[in-house]
Amino acid sequence: MKITRISVYKADLPLSQPYFLSGGRLRYDNLDATFVKLETDAGITGWGEGTPWGHTYVPAHGPGIRAGIETMAPFILGWTLAKF
Repeated sequence: MKITRISVYKADLPLSQPYFLSGGRLRYDNLDATFVKLETDAGITGWGEGTPWGHTYVPAHGPGIRAGIETMAPFILGWTLAKF
């Protein structure tokens, strides 16, 4: 079974209340989420998600996830996956 397609989706997930950092100077009203869909030649589809958040959050995390996937995708396509 090999990975044949990688699809990446960005979604802004709204927060029920704004979140403030840096003494209230930075306001966040949504989370920058990334969803990843992997498809295989066996017809199996898998999903992953990355929504960085927490005390070390910076706005670059969401785009960084997508940039990392874009960089790795050419090397991941065609990988043979172990059967579990």
